Order: sequence, then structure tokens, then C-alpha cells
Amino acid sequence: MEEENTQDSTGSNAPLITAIVLIASVLLGIGFFALRGSKKTIEPTQTTNTSVPTATVAVAPPISSTSASPSPSNVVTPTTKTITITGENFSFSPNKISAKLGDTIKIVFTNRGGTHDFVIDEFNVRTKRISSGESDTVTIVASKKGTFEYYCSVGTHRAMGMVGKLIVE
Repeated sequence: MEEENTQDSTGSNAPLITAIVLIASVLLGIGFFALRGSKKTIEPTQTTNTSVPTATVAVAPPISSTSASPSPSNVVTPTTKTITITGENFSFSPNKISAKLGDTIKIVFTNRGGTHDFVIDEFNVRTKRISSGESDTVTIVASKKGTFEYYCSVGTHRAMGMVGKLIVE
């Protein structure tokens, strides 16, 4: 008799199949719980019929134009003014100028001798250095109150007295 060499199909492959089924089950279980946890249950909302109180707004009568508007004497209107300042060896003329807060001042600096400029540090204003007979113009907005020195920055001209004052009130 001949012996048949039959091998049980579940014999040698059984551990491999069991492992695959086990891994698949674990992965499906993890996926199921992960998806289940991320889904939010939507519960029906309850609606109640409540009334919301409304506010009553009182409107004031209009203010008469005579009492609301300031009189012209109380209003300060900024102005624009042009001032010519002449520089010559170690002096400015005039050496004192004044303005109101908010005014715009156009300074025409004219040189009558030597090489000079006109500087006000606090307003970041500076003309070009000019020679005798030349002029340069700068504009200042008097945005702060106080007394501010203007001067010539050439050499030692400032130390030698080439200074003036801008007074903003």
C-alpha cells in the first residue's frame, strides 16, 4: 500500500493565519473605538419660549446752536506765518521769534556774510549751509510748547553767540 503524503492544510499555516486574524481584530477594535470616541452625539436642543425684555431709549432734545458752538473769541485757529531770519558773522536777526501752539512757521534764512546754516534740534529742522547772498527755506510745525534755541552749526559759530530763541506758547 501506498501511503499518501497528505498534509493537513491547517497544520503548518495555522500559527500564521491565527496571527493575521489576531492583528486584524486588534486593528479593527482600535479603529472602532477611535471612531466611536471622536463622534459627538447630537442631542436635540430644547427650545423655550421666553421673552427678552426690551430697553427704552430716551432721546434728548437737540442742543440749540447758540449754546453749543463756542464763540469766535474762544477758538484758536493755527496760522501759517513766514519769518525772514538773516544770518551774518556770529548773529541772527531777529534773535527771538514766537508762535502759538499748532502754528506753521515758514522760515526764510538769508545769509549776509560768511557760511552759515539755521538749526532747531527739537523740531529736527536744518537748512543747507549757505554762502553770503544765498537763502534757504524750512518749515516748522509748532507742535510743542516751550523755548527752543536755534543756532548756526558751522564751526564754533554757536559758541560765539550765533543763537536765537523760538518761543511757542
